[in-house]
Amino acid sequence: MKFLYSMQLFRNYFKFRGILFSLPIFLSSFYSCSTDETSDQPGIEEPIGSKTGIFVDSPVSGLRYETETYSGFTDENGKYNYEEGETVTFYIGDIKLGSAEASEELTPISIASLPGATLETLEVQNIAALLQTLDLDGNSSNGIEIDQEVVENLSITEIDFTKSIVQILGEITLEVFENTGSELKIVYPEMAAVHLSQTLGIVFEPKASLTFNFLPTFTNYFSELNKAVNWIHEFNEEGMIVKSSKYEKFPSRLKEEFTFIYSPESNHLKVEKKTINYYQYGKEYTSTFNLYLDDDFYLKEIVSGSIATDGFEDVRTIIELNENKWITSLVSKIIREGGEATEVRRIRDFVYNSEGFRTEGRSYDISGELTSVIIRTATEFGEIKTEGNEEVSDIIQYFYRSDNTLEKELVQYEDENIKFEHTSEYDENEAIISYTRKNLIDNRTTVRYYDARGTLSFEVYKFEVLREKTYYNLDPQNNYQLKTEYFDENGSLIYTVYFDQSGDVTDTIYE
Repeated sequence: MKFLYSMQLFRNYFKFRGILFSLPIFLSSFYSCSTDETSDQPGIEEPIGSKTGIFVDSPVSGLRYETETYSGFTDENGKYNYEEGETVTFYIGDIKLGSAEASEELTPISIASLPGATLETLEVQNIAALLQTLDLDGNSSNGIEIDQEVVENLSITEIDFTKSIVQILGEITLEVFENTGSELKIVYPEMAAVHLSQTLGIVFEPKASLTFNFLPTFTNYFSELNKAVNWIHEFNEEGMIVKSSKYEKFPSRLKEEFTFIYSPESNHLKVEKKTINYYQYGKEYTSTFNLYLDDDFYLKEIVSGSIATDGFEDVRTIIELNENKWITSLVSKIIREGGEATEVRRIRDFVYNSEGFRTEGRSYDISGELTSVIIRTATEFGEIKTEGNEEVSDIIQYFYRSDNTLEKELVQYEDENIKFEHTSEYDENEAIISYTRKNLIDNRTTVRYYDARGTLSFEVYKFEVLREKTYYNLDPQNNYQLKTEYFDENGSLIYTVYFDQSGDVTDTIYE
């Protein structure tokens, strides 16, 4: 359990005691033992000279430490033991955070290797970022808990905190999730420094940067469908982002990959996005667009191609953000000759819950008239549970297995003339295995079955009686129609039509 204490309470809490022993041999033997191994035993108190300090970002529990005399883990209040004049070194697993002369209170600033380190120092920000990212409940304001199961599943053994660790933080969260199921929340260095400054009561104003301003907006925009994702961002030696990879969690696998080319003269990123579509038996496709940033590296505009009635047209989407750096409004305008974007094509506004999940989206046409209101609910693990449009009578429901993978998607739609249901079913890898469409007005149902090679078969039912069934060649490079069977109103086979690879009829056989 975590406890939140003020810094002054910690300073006033610790009082040090000593006990004299008359036998020198016993005294020598006692000093050779770690206090961590004895202090919990009834009737045994700390020896002369033993002191207790705390390590804080918020109070950090589960942090391994070593002095010349003592070793162990900081407790729920961040406490560790030492002797006057000793040096203490802190670790997370085999990762050395840093060392300092042991004292009543130590922080990431205290253990930085660079002389005169401050909150502005990258090393300090990185140490704080790792601690806060590893916090088990993702809420550093109530203390930081380093869970030993998480630590035991870290493959990394050494980190250079004087260099960017943004990519490492992403790799750690992904690795921990895949190995333990624990869902850590990445805290980037500048964000971590803000929290540390609040703990220490130090004024700190983070500098505008890609990690502090761009990444929260970018990930918000490209994670809007759900929050059940992990991100890994890669930067070059100049501190410029070069690649971002988005992994869905259930099942854990690469979903999208973004590569960036930065143009400093226009302060924009040219982006190529690769999407892996597991839902349609493993197809991949790419798209390109441009992200324009303001002087503080906030994402302000997206320029992309779009299909128009007379071909393709470029669309400039202007972005508005809230205080959390989440996108609250998108205004899309058509770019005409000369680069002007004056004609509004669509306006969208968004509402989020406290976790950043988009719960509501409103769309308006060029005249400003409301065209749709999408209301969404989320599962406890961050995937979409339901999605519906208030302007029309439709709703989508998503059903998940016990391991949180998608099992079924049900779409229901109804107006004056139409009433239908669409059901998509998925295997344990979330590859589609069947798609059923029911027209509830004329009682006609179609079912398409799939496997990894493509379409297996296509069936047509009327009043729940099979009337047609088409079989397909299972070559994924040439998934063509082989034959179609036709049935009477009782479901009895009447005749079969055979086709060649071009779709031409080669034979018809009657029963």
